[in-house]
Amino acid sequence: GRISTPVYVPKLESLSENDAYPPPHTHLILKSIRSNGTVSEIAFSDPRKFGSVCLNDNGPLGQQWNDIATDATDVNASFDGFVGQRKGIKALLLDQRAVISGVGNWIADEVLYQSSIHPDQNFLNEEEVDKLKNMLNVILVTGIKCLNNGQHFPSNWIFKSRWSKKKSKDGEIIKDYKGRHITFMQSGGRASAVVLSIQKKEARSLNKISKSSKSISSGDKEEPTDKVQPEAQIKKRMKRKSPKNDDTSVTTTTSRTRRSKRISALKSL
Repeated sequence: GRISTPVYVPKLESLSENDAYPPPHTHLILKSIRSNGTVSEIAFSDPRKFGSVCLNDNGPLGQQWNDIATDATDVNASFDGFVGQRKGIKALLLDQRAVISGVGNWIADEVLYQSSIHPDQNFLNEEEVDKLKNMLNVILVTGIKCLNNGQHFPSNWIFKSRWSKKKSKDGEIIKDYKGRHITFMQSGGRASAVVLSIQKKEARSLNKISKSSKSISSGDKEEPTDKVQPEAQIKKRMKRKSPKNDDTSVTTTTSRTRRSKRISALKSL
C-alpha cells in the first residue's frame, strides 16, 4: 500500500505510471481542517489489500506499538536476533515483531539477493547477519533517496526483474542484470524472486553454527585428543596381561623333553 497527498503520489513499479490523485485502489481518504480553514488530506491506497487501518482512542500510539520491533532505519537497531534462528531468514525479515520492522516483500528480496542468501536459509551465522545489516542499510538509504528525487533504482538491483513473474509463468526466462536465471518461489508466505546460482540454501543445524561461531570468535584450532578408543583400550589390556615373549612355552617344552629322556634312560637299565 501507499500513502499519497494531492501534491505527491508515490509510484509503484507494479502499477501503471498513473499519478493522478487519489490514485487507483484508494480505500480511505483522511481530511483535517485547521483553525484557519485550510484543509489537508491523505489517501491510503492498496492494490492487493494487504494493508489495514485501525482507528481507536485507547491512548497515545506509542504505547500501543510497543510490540512492534525497532525500525530498520534506526542506526541503533540490533540484528543479533537473526543469528542462529531455525526460521527462514525472509520470514523473519517480514515479521514486524521479530527483530526489526519496516521491511516489506520487495526489500527483503533485494537485500537477500544483494547478500547472496537464500530466502529460506536458516541458522545464519554472525558474519552473514553483519553482511545482511550493512546491505539493508545501503538499500534503504539508496531507495529513499531515489524515491525522493524521482530517480530509478540502480540497474544492478533485482527490483525491476521481480515484477516479471507473469512472464515467467508464460515460459519466458527472466534474468538479472548479469544474465543469471531468476526463479520465482514462495518464501515466508510471499512470492519471492531468487537467483539460485548465487543464493544457495545450505543444510544447517544450531550445533554446527554454534561450533563454527565459537571457532571464529576464539580463533582456537581443534586440539588432538589423547583419549584411547574403547577397542584400543581392550587391546592394550590384553597386551598388558599377555607375556611379552614365548619364554614360558619354550621352558615348558624343554622340561617335557628332558623328562622323556630320563624315562627312556631308566627303561634301558
